[in-house]
Amino acid sequence: MVGPNRNGGIGTAYFSLASALAEAGHNVTVLYLQGKYSEDGSIEDWKSFYRKRGIELVPLLREKAPTNATRDMVTSYDAYHWLKGRHFDVVHFPELFGHGYYSILAKRQGLDFADTIFCIGTHSPTSWLRAMNREFLESAEELQLDFMERQSVALADVVLSPSQYMLQWLQARGWQLPAQCY
Repeated sequence: MVGPNRNGGIGTAYFSLASALAEAGHNVTVLYLQGKYSEDGSIEDWKSFYRKRGIELVPLLREKAPTNATRDMVTSYDAYHWLKGRHFDVVHFPELFGHGYYSILAKRQGLDFADTIFCIGTHSPTSWLRAMNREFLESAEELQLDFMERQSVALADVVLSPSQYMLQWLQARGWQLPAQCY
């Protein structure tokens, strides 16, 4: 997100979306998946920055459960635990890092979120980043990450993309897209 991170397109897109929704009168909560980490200022400063714009910024606190899962798997699981105790009409995640995976999977399994619409933004999955840099995936962890990213897209209620190019790129590489893609 804009603020705690020096970000690129994804953070800018979600900041703009959150701002537009808040300006239109919607209740907007941003679950900041990097907890209290901030590259510039304190997370409390950024909570105030967002509050002034009508947006609640909530740092995700890490679960203390021991695990040998990857960092991104743990983040996805922690996000699911945080979300499952609350009700949101719509939840947005980028596909990058698969952080929406466990939440969307829980919905598809009928465990939670029956009344929540999950939107996945396709901006730059790991496999696209590697392809654009003419690199191969580097580890088994990246294969797990690719799976979580692909499943987040396939199981989403809605997929949003900044371009037809990205949707076509995904389809050409065997990604399953839901019926609602924009």
